Amino acid sequence: MLPKGYLIGNFTADPVPGITSSSLDYSRFSVACSENYTRANQSAKTHYYNCIAWGKRAQYISTYLKKGDSVFIEYTLLTNNYTNIEGRVIKRVDLQVDKIEMLYQRLNKAFESSNLSNTENNSEDRYLLKNQEETLVDNNISNLPEIMTTETREENYETPESSPELEDIYNMNKEIED
Repeated sequence: MLPKGYLIGNFTADPVPGITSSSLDYSRFSVACSENYTRANQSAKTHYYNCIAWGKRAQYISTYLKKGDSVFIEYTLLTNNYTNIEGRVIKRVDLQVDKIEMLYQRLNKAFESSNLSNTENNSEDRYLLKNQEETLVDNNISNLPEIMTTETREENYETPESSPELEDIYNMNKEIED
């Protein structure tokens, strides 16, 4: 039986998808995990783990997960030996993903400068972002109740003189204070 484990961490970069010579999908990525405790006079350490996923799990990861996303991973340790171009044997340990769950995605991805790099779609992306921002502002303003606007606030505010129920409550509170 191979060693199994669990970890919670964040993607350090976008996953790198691929297909083997036997047409099996895979996805390679790295996850960073920080220690929850610190030793005296030391800062918390961050550990980095290389991971690989296969098949539909790899397709899911490549499609939906990106740099900065927080995930829970159930894994099996996978050792791999191969000979590089120089003829040296390289030994490598990867975490083979058995199960993965997205905990949360990094917020405001679309507004980060890293996603607004110089690409063919840069001007189109900025146009779409601007329209999304305007739509959000328009929707938020149109959904406000009338009582929240400056013009109607004073008109809708009820005083004891304008409401018999409020006048009774006001008088009862006044009697209690006296």
